Amino acid sequence: MQIVSDPRISSFLIKVTARCNLNCDYCYVFNHADQSWKSLPSAMSTDTQEAVATRIAEYVQEKKLDFVLVIFHGGEPLLLNSIRLVNFKRLIKDKVPQSTKVDFSIQTNGVLLKEDDLDLFQKEGITISLSLDGPKEANDLHRLTPKGNSSFDKVLEAYHLLQKYPKIFTGVIAVIDPVVSPRTLLEFFNELNPPALDLLLPDANYVKTPPKRNENPNLYTKWLIDAFDIWVENYSHIKIRFFDNLILSSYGYKPRTDSFGFGDISLLSIESDGSYHDLDVLKITQEGQSNLNKNVFNSSIAEVVQCEKINAHRKLLDIEGLCQKCQVCPVVSVCGGGSVPHRFDGTQFKNPTIYCNEMLSLITHVQHKVVLPGSTSLLKPATTVMKDQSPKIQIDIIKFSEAKKFNPDFDIIYKEWCEHNIREFKKAFEFIKADSFCSKETINFFERLEETQLKQISLYPSTHVWAKVINTRSKGLQFKDLDGNIISADGSYLEFIKDHMDTFKSPNINPNDLWLTKSFGSKVVLEDPSTLKKTQHIVQAALKIIREYKLEIYNEILLISPVIVLIKNHDGKENNFISFSDNMVPGALFVSILSKGKEASPYTIAESILHEHRHQKLYMLENSLKLVSSNLPYVSSPWKEDPRPVSALFHAVYVFHELYYYWAYVNKSATDTEEKDRAKTEVISTYEKLMNGIETLCNNQNLLPISKGLIDSYQKTLNLQRVSA
Repeated sequence: MQIVSDPRISSFLIKVTARCNLNCDYCYVFNHADQSWKSLPSAMSTDTQEAVATRIAEYVQEKKLDFVLVIFHGGEPLLLNSIRLVNFKRLIKDKVPQSTKVDFSIQTNGVLLKEDDLDLFQKEGITISLSLDGPKEANDLHRLTPKGNSSFDKVLEAYHLLQKYPKIFTGVIAVIDPVVSPRTLLEFFNELNPPALDLLLPDANYVKTPPKRNENPNLYTKWLIDAFDIWVENYSHIKIRFFDNLILSSYGYKPRTDSFGFGDISLLSIESDGSYHDLDVLKITQEGQSNLNKNVFNSSIAEVVQCEKINAHRKLLDIEGLCQKCQVCPVVSVCGGGSVPHRFDGTQFKNPTIYCNEMLSLITHVQHKVVLPGSTSLLKPATTVMKDQSPKIQIDIIKFSEAKKFNPDFDIIYKEWCEHNIREFKKAFEFIKADSFCSKETINFFERLEETQLKQISLYPSTHVWAKVINTRSKGLQFKDLDGNIISADGSYLEFIKDHMDTFKSPNINPNDLWLTKSFGSKVVLEDPSTLKKTQHIVQAALKIIREYKLEIYNEILLISPVIVLIKNHDGKENNFISFSDNMVPGALFVSILSKGKEASPYTIAESILHEHRHQKLYMLENSLKLVSSNLPYVSSPWKEDPRPVSALFHAVYVFHELYYYWAYVNKSATDTEEKDRAKTEVISTYEKLMNGIETLCNNQNLLPISKGLIDSYQKTLNLQRVSA
C-alpha cells in the first residue's frame, strides 16, 4: 500500500484517568504486555486538558472537519468525577469552531455512576456506554474489585439508572467468556433490553493466546456460531454490532468494527500525560507499541499522524499488508485479516488474526445462512454439520393441528403448556410471598388452592403477563411495555385474582382486567364502553358461527383462547377491521369491531377470532417444539409486502389453511348475498396465496422435518380438495 495522504482523524480517545476501581483480568490497559500505565499520572491535569483541547481545535480547523467524536476513557473516567469531565467537555467545545459538530461520550464500568452525574451528562449531551459482561455468574468471572469482590450489583444498579436516561444511554459492551453459554448470555440481555450490545472476543494474540482455547480448539468457534444462531432465531431485536456487521457484509457492505481489518486509521488516543498513542488495544502486544513518542505540548495532531508507526499501521489495513494466507482467503473481503493487535506474534503483525479459524467459520456460516435467494453471495455455500434437531416430544403435528374431540397429540402439547404456566405462576407467587408484596390473607388464600384452581388461574392470559413481569423482577431486572415504561412488580394483582376468580371463564368478552393490555402500553386502545354494549351481540353471533362451522374448534377456543378483547382501530389509516394476538398474552384475542364508524359483520368477527386462535394454538406448540432451524434468510410472503421470517410465513400458512375452509363454509351456508360474494372472493384469493406460501416453504431448507411434514400434507390436501367457489 502506498501512503498517498494523511489519515483523517475523526475520533479522539482521551484517557482522562490512568487508574481503575476494578481489576478486570482481561483488561488490555492494566493486565497485558504494556505496563506503562504505572508511570502515567493517575488523572489528566487541567494544563494537559487545556493543551488537548487546543490541539483538537487546531486539527479540526486545519482539516475543516464537519464532525468529531470525543470519548472520555481510562482507566475509569468517572474517577475524575462528573464535574471535571463536564468542564473538560465545555473546554473542548468552546475551542472547536462552531461549524464543527462535536459528540462526547463516556465508557464506564458504572460502579461510581450516580443519578446526579446522569442529570449533568444529559444536560450536557454526553452519552454513556456501560461495561457489563452478563449475569452475575458471567460478570464476576473477570470484572472484580482489586480486593476480589463482585462488582455486579453496583453495575446493575448503574444500568437501571441509565434506563431512566434513554437519550444518553447508548448501550453495553460485554467481553465473551465461552464458559457462559450464549443462550444464558442472550437471555440475560434480552431481559435487560439495552439500546445496543457489543460482544467482544477477549484480546489475545500469538504471544498470549485466547483463554481456555488450548484445551479446546473449537471452543470460541462453537460459541460464536451458536450465539449467532440463537440471536437470529430468538433475539434478533437486540442490536449486536458484531452480528449486524456480519450480516451487512453478506450483502457487500463494508463492516464497521475493529474486529475486521480493512479501512484506515480514524482514531487517535491521548493518554493522561498528554502523550499521543495509536489504537490503545495495541497495548496487548508489547511495551510501547502504541506510544507515538510525541505529546500535546510539543506536537500537533497533524504532525503526529504522519509518523512512521501510524504509516506502518495503515499498511496493515490494506490487502497488500496482509500475510499470504489472508490474501488468498475466501473471506478476506469481510475479515480484512482481523483486528491488528490480534495478529502479533512477538515480533511482527504479518499473520492471520489469532482468531482466524473462528472468523473463517463464523463468516462462512453467516454468509450461508443469511444471503437471500437471488442475492449475490460473496462466498460459495458453506458445508455445515447439522445438529441433532429431533424433537424431545414426539407427536404427529398433522393430527395435533386437526380440531377433533379426542386428540392425544394435542393433549400432549396442552399438558406441557399447562405445566409450564403453573411452574411460572408458582415461581412468581413464591417471590411475591417472600418479599411480602401482598397481605397474609391473600397468601393463605393461594396456598389453600386446589391444583385444578391453580391450573385455571395460571392459564388465564393476564396471569401469564403478570408472572413474566414478576419473574423478570426476581432476577433483579425490569420489564418494560412497548412504550419503554417499566411495569412494576405489583403484588396487588393477586388480590384482583382472589376477588375475580369467578370471572375467569370462557369465553370471556372484554373482562375488566388491566393486565391484559399492560405490556402494550399506549399501542393498544380499548373500545369505548358504550360501543361494547351495542356490539356485544355481534361477538356472540360470531361465536355461534364458529360453533356451527366446527364445534371442535369452538371447544379449542374455549380451552386455550378464552379471552376476547375489543380494541379500537385508532390509527385512522385502515379502512378495515384489525385483529392481533401476541405470545406475551397467550390466550387473549384482540379484535376491532368498528372501522370508521362501520360495524363489522359476525362473519368478519368470526374470521378474526379463528385467525388469532390459530396463532395461539401454534404459539402453544412452539413452546414445546422447534419448527424452524433459522428465520434467516427472510422469505417473500403473499400476505405481506416485505420479506418475512420463515416462522412468520409458517404461521401465516397455518392460519390461512383453516380460514380457507372457513370461507368455503360461509360460501355455502350464508344467506346474505353480500356475505356469499365476499366468501367466494376470499376462497379464491386465500387458495392462491396459500399455494404460493406453501411452495415457498417447501423449497426452504430451514423448515424442520416435523413442520415440513405438515406443509407437505397441506399441499396434497389442497390439491385434492380444492373448493369450488
